[in-house]
Amino acid sequence: MNAQEKKILCIEDEESNYLLIKRLLKNSGFELIQVEDSLKGLELVKKQTFVLILIDINMAGLNGYETAK
Repeated sequence: MNAQEKKILCIEDEESNYLLIKRLLKNSGFELIQVEDSLKGLELVKKQTFVLILIDINMAGLNGYETAK
């Protein structure tokens, strides 16, 4: 897997939840990229490739379900 294939996008607006995910993935070898809202996440998905996208379900604006659609 090259460096571009090792990116995980985390769309999470709660800092404590993001820090937990970051700690869990610390030694995984993946690069974790965080954005705080779905619109920013959707913009990144248009520009970059991610092997996994983690989306918070309960967010202001677009929630996780709407973002996944």
